[in-house]
Amino acid sequence: MSTMTQEDLLKVCQLLARKYRSNQELDDLISEGYLAGLESIQQGHPKENTYTIVRKAMHAYYNIRLKPVTIPTSGDVLSMVSAIARGTVPEDLSTTQRALLAALEGVTDEVKPNTLGYDETSLEEERIQELLEASEGLLSENESQVIKHTLEGKSPNQVVDEMGVARSTFINSYNRAVEKLKGTVQ
Repeated sequence: MSTMTQEDLLKVCQLLARKYRSNQELDDLISEGYLAGLESIQQGHPKENTYTIVRKAMHAYYNIRLKPVTIPTSGDVLSMVSAIARGTVPEDLSTTQRALLAALEGVTDEVKPNTLGYDETSLEEERIQELLEASEGLLSENESQVIKHTLEGKSPNQVVDEMGVARSTFINSYNRAVEKLKGTVQ
């Protein structure tokens, strides 16, 4: 396992930031990813982990910081604080109210990623799409399809059935694709 260099990190951040197609926020996205990546490198994470950390930092910046957020009015916050002090917090709170309650009580267990609009499934789909876009022109049509189906979590038998190819064709295409992709990552 090797760690990513700062030069490689900058290139990755620039590439990932372009996918958001937001020229206005491009520098901020690059900076956000770069800072997260530097911290990951400092902690000795391997390249793959650093890439994931950078991608998640940019995703969070773009999807959380740049989206309009409804801020509770001070009356709502004061009401919640009073209810906590009295021990009369209602049971039927909205997701936002539960997150506010957890924040006011200093509890982080209640604030789940879904509370913030973060969807791990969509991140995984984005990652698959990024890999396929990066491999465009590098892999043959069969190799691309084999990798795509494999990344989607399909078993070799499912891929063979879906593509209508022999198992040996699947294995050869998969091995060639992996070797080509390894060559571009190293």
